[in-house]
Amino acid sequence: MAAALANDADSKPSSLCTHETETHPNSSCTKENMLSAELMNFYKNAPIAMQWLSAEGIITWANQCVLNLLKYSEDEYVGQHITQFCSENVFLSVFTSAQSCGINPVRDLSAQFRTKDGSLAAMLIDCDVK
Repeated sequence: MAAALANDADSKPSSLCTHETETHPNSSCTKENMLSAELMNFYKNAPIAMQWLSAEGIITWANQCVLNLLKYSEDEYVGQHITQFCSENVFLSVFTSAQSCGINPVRDLSAQFRTKDGSLAAMLIDCDVK
């Protein structure tokens, strides 16, 4: 699941976009993989926060914007279950809503995410589950 979070300076809710994934680009030097590397660089440095989750809710990748917003290092964040940072109800709502709607994405689901210092960051979740 890929996710995107965005937070503005006015403390308005952020956005979190997710999309479940099963595979990752390999590292061979083909034109397609070079394009994949360029896209990954774009995602990694995008001004909107994005992350990928497994079907079980494990964070498998997060861009620098997510890490900056939540004040975690990549080692502290990636590999953890998403419910360590938001409530289990939010996680279940995303999957239940997405699955009940088939391929229709979840949009603007309000959630609070815990930052490393214990403060809460208001987020709006956008999610595509496949």
